[in-house]
Amino acid sequence: MRISLLMDVEDPIDPISDDAAKTCADTLWEVGVPGTFMVVGEKARKLVERQRQDVVDSLNRHSVGLHSDMHSIHPVVLEYLEGLSWEDGVEEAVRREGRGVEAIRAAFGREPCAWGGPGNIWGPQITEACRRLGIPAVVYALTRLRNHDVHRFLGVLHYPHGLCMSDTDYSFRDKLTERLAWLEGEFLGRAAAGVEWTEIFLGHPTRIYHEEFWDIPNFAGGRLPPAEAWVMTERKSPTHLAQALSNFRYAVERIGELPGIDIIGLDEANSRYGSATPEPVTEEEIAEVWPQSERVLDSMRQWVILDPRIDLSGVIEHTRQRLPTLERVRIAPAS
Repeated sequence: MRISLLMDVEDPIDPISDDAAKTCADTLWEVGVPGTFMVVGEKARKLVERQRQDVVDSLNRHSVGLHSDMHSIHPVVLEYLEGLSWEDGVEEAVRREGRGVEAIRAAFGREPCAWGGPGNIWGPQITEACRRLGIPAVVYALTRLRNHDVHRFLGVLHYPHGLCMSDTDYSFRDKLTERLAWLEGEFLGRAAAGVEWTEIFLGHPTRIYHEEFWDIPNFAGGRLPPAEAWVMTERKSPTHLAQALSNFRYAVERIGELPGIDIIGLDEANSRYGSATPEPVTEEEIAEVWPQSERVLDSMRQWVILDPRIDLSGVIEHTRQRLPTLERVRIAPAS
C-alpha cells in the first residue's frame, strides 16, 4: 500500500510556530521519509516577512500544498461560500484561494501540490476553483467512494481523509503507543481490503509546541477581534516540548517501519494518479455513498471556529448535483 504523511502548517500569530514547522520537516527528512506539508497562505506570507528562509528550505524538501489562504481568520471557506450560486461561489473561491496560491509561489518557488481545507471543511466550488487555479488535487476529501478509493471530482484528483495521529498523544508515550497500535491495525485492515493509498495525518507542528490550538481563543464561534487583540496560546515547557518531539520522532520511525508500504509525497502521488485512466462510477454506487457523504458534509458545522448558525444547504446541494462527475482512479500495484 502507498501512504502519504501529511501535516498542517498554520499559526501566523506566534513566531515559534515557524520553528515547529522546521523541526517536524527536519525530523521526517532525518528519518528518511517524505512528507506533505499543507501551508496556510497567510503563514507563507509570514515566513517571507520574518525572513525564515531556513524554514522554507526545510519544508521544500517535501511536498508543499495550500491549507487555504486564511484558515480560521473569518470569513472562512464555508462562510464566504454561504448562500452563493455555483458560479459566484467559484469566482469567490478563485479570488480568495488564488491569493494563497500566490503566497506559496512567492515563498516556496513552486505550485501547491494540493488544497486542503482548514478544520476539514470544503465546498465543491473549491474544487472547481482548484481546477481553474491549476491546483491538481484536493486532500482531506469529503467526497466518498467505496473502499476509500482515490477519485476525481469535477476532474480534480481527490484524496480521501484517512488515518490520524493525535497531537496530544505526542506528549504521552503510553497513549502514543496505543495510537500507533491502532493505526497499524487499521492500516493492515485497509491493505487486506485492497485499499491502494491512504493518508496518515501526523498533526499540526504548532500544536506539538503549544498547549492549545492557536485559533480557538481568537476566532471560535465566528469571532473576529482586531489583529492587535489576537493572543498567543501557551507554549509547552521545555521539558514537555522535548518529550513531545522525542515521541514525534519515535512515531515517524515506527510508521516508516510498517510492512508492505510505499511512503510517497503528494507530488509523487499526483504524478502517478494524474496519469492513470479514470474509471466511471455507477449510478448505483453514487446513490450508495451519498448518504454518508451528506452526513460528513453536514458535520462540517461542528468546527468550533464556525458561527454555529451557518447554513450548509447550498454547499450540500451543489455537491449532490455534481456527483455524476465522480471517477475512480487506480494505478498499478506498488512494487
